[in-house]
Amino acid sequence: MLGPMRPLRVWLTLITIVILLLGILAGQSLMESAASATTTTVVSVPGGVSVLGVSANGQYVLYDVGCSAGECVHWLNTQSGTDLTIGLDENLRAHLSSDGQHVVWEEFWGGAFIGGDPLGLGLSQGTIYEWTSDGATSGAYTQVSPTATAYPDGGLMTEYAFPSISSDGSVIAYAYRLATQSTCCSSGTTIVNLTTASTIDIPESDTWFDPAVLSPDGSVVGRPSVDGSEIDEYSTSDGSLIRSLTSSTQVELYQLSSDGLYGVGVSVTQYGLAYFDFSNDAIQTIPNSDVGNGCDMSSSIVSVSGDGQTVAFGASSDGTAPNPAGPYNGYFTYDPTDGNEVQINSSSVGPSSDDGGVCPSLSLTLDGQNAFLVAYNPTSMSSQLSSRSRRSTQLGLFATTTSGSSQIRQVSLPVATGPVAPGPVAFGISTASLPGATRGQLFGPVGLQAEGVGVSASGYTTTLKWAKGAVTRPARALPKGLKLSSAGVLSGTPSTKLAAGASSIAVKVTETVTTLNGKKRIKTKTTVAAIIPLTIT
Repeated sequence: MLGPMRPLRVWLTLITIVILLLGILAGQSLMESAASATTTTVVSVPGGVSVLGVSANGQYVLYDVGCSAGECVHWLNTQSGTDLTIGLDENLRAHLSSDGQHVVWEEFWGGAFIGGDPLGLGLSQGTIYEWTSDGATSGAYTQVSPTATAYPDGGLMTEYAFPSISSDGSVIAYAYRLATQSTCCSSGTTIVNLTTASTIDIPESDTWFDPAVLSPDGSVVGRPSVDGSEIDEYSTSDGSLIRSLTSSTQVELYQLSSDGLYGVGVSVTQYGLAYFDFSNDAIQTIPNSDVGNGCDMSSSIVSVSGDGQTVAFGASSDGTAPNPAGPYNGYFTYDPTDGNEVQINSSSVGPSSDDGGVCPSLSLTLDGQNAFLVAYNPTSMSSQLSSRSRRSTQLGLFATTTSGSSQIRQVSLPVATGPVAPGPVAFGISTASLPGATRGQLFGPVGLQAEGVGVSASGYTTTLKWAKGAVTRPARALPKGLKLSSAGVLSGTPSTKLAAGASSIAVKVTETVTTLNGKKRIKTKTTVAAIIPLTIT
């Protein structure tokens, strides 16, 4: 019985081996698939959430989530899992330094005006605070602006808003507005240097205040002009105007590149996002970025990399304004050099704001290689309404929701490597083809070319000497009737006895480069050869 069973055992063994190999291959395939995945969930929360900022290395994330007190600012260390509620902000007005260790925000103190609102200014804003991480599980608070007041006993109203902070947390800028019950208003931008304990005031004659946007390096602060027709940038060292960028539409500035030469924002009158190029005095309207219905007033809808060459933004997935029937929101990258747009989320992220959802929200790392964006998973969601812009009559829609859940996801973006810089060209013959030759008719003259010719020492010249190349008889280096000079000039009259059709020439060239070793001259010779096709008719 054992004899006849041997073939069966062999087959069973082979089948087992095949199954094991398939399992290994399947495991390898799964690992390769996992390795190629570019999306990671950073945090999941009930209700809605907005990304307010991310550190340069992506380790720290600042986000805003609806809480019982209003809108709570969270600081998350993605490596340790530490998630701290550090403040209660007003309308998502918080900013994270690029090193991830500092947060500045407008603390919401919540009240309507004491003594009413005779000038119709709307809700008063809050006080600016800075929070600095202790590197572990807590941090220290510093009040940056004066304390906001709301017409106490008919006196001065003071309000402070729209703060931003430099990469290392040493420079802070914020907007202010002052008024009495009978007079409106004085406004402007305050720059605070925490290192030197100095402040600079840049006044503005306006009834509203504009976001104070710092470049990450802390050298400039940008804001729109009073009528919104230009973006102005000021030096944070002395408050002087550095440059202005004029627009044909009303614009708002949301974020600047590291050196302040590029920025992103919104064209208020067109409900589309804008790319500001101060270096070329140009403004680009980002295609397919119609973000009406209040989403244009949320600065976390668009982000720019530190070098200003990568833009990421959220919009409705078909590039049109949201409508009651959809479509859903999507996230895209925009290349300002060629206008190319790429959708970076693989699926819908939730209903549009008109459909009971919330506005898109994202932030880029400083190198532009990772986007932290929000994916919404609504059941029945309703958005909180709040006024955000002095120029738009629309209402802002934010991340406060009644039900559903949301995720902040990290998406790795393709790295734009750009053209590869060519390396040094080796010495060789660059002529790859020749004009056709006709039997019995004058050909040329045609000069042959070399490339990668070496450079001789000062006072000396590199020489090239051309000659016929080596061939095996009865083949000829040159068709009968043609000749080649030592300078590389091919000429002559092809013989009428030549056969018509494909032919070629075999040539070589010797390079002589002269260098110096002290006072001693050194001549280095290099010879290369080539066969160049030639058609004879």
